[in-house]
Amino acid sequence: QQILQVIARSLVHWMAPILPFTAEEAWAYLPGATAESVMLSIFPELPDCAHLTVRWPFDTLLLIRSTINRTIERERREGRMGKSLEAAIRLYLPPTLLETLRPVGSELHFLFLTSRVDLEPAPAPRGSIPIDGIEGAGLRLERAVGTALAGAA
Repeated sequence: QQILQVIARSLVHWMAPILPFTAEEAWAYLPGATAESVMLSIFPELPDCAHLTVRWPFDTLLLIRSTINRTIERERREGRMGKSLEAAIRLYLPPTLLETLRPVGSELHFLFLTSRVDLEPAPAPRGSIPIDGIEGAGLRLERAVGTALAGAA
């Protein structure tokens, strides 16, 4: 909720010069507003993040996503799968990449547009689909277990 408050406060600040009346109305409803008016408030100080050493391997994530998409598309053409949300992915990754992605492992299905993503240590077992550009990495595609929600795309 704190993140949402920071985002909402920032949006109201940004729209204030263009939509002053709307910004003032929104400001009145924001919890924790520090000034009487959005026009009298200042932006909060942002922490210096230059010292953080975490670097997300976006190029690697895109390689993985590309392999997943190709695999799902092949399964779709062969009639074994419909939508990508019918897929559950098991990724076999080298130790450094595995440790980097483990904290966000439960969110990777949003990036890959699948129902589930499980992370496992490499090497990938026999029969796995190799991930181009990542030595020893691979994936297995399975049909997701469960039922679709009403209205799910």
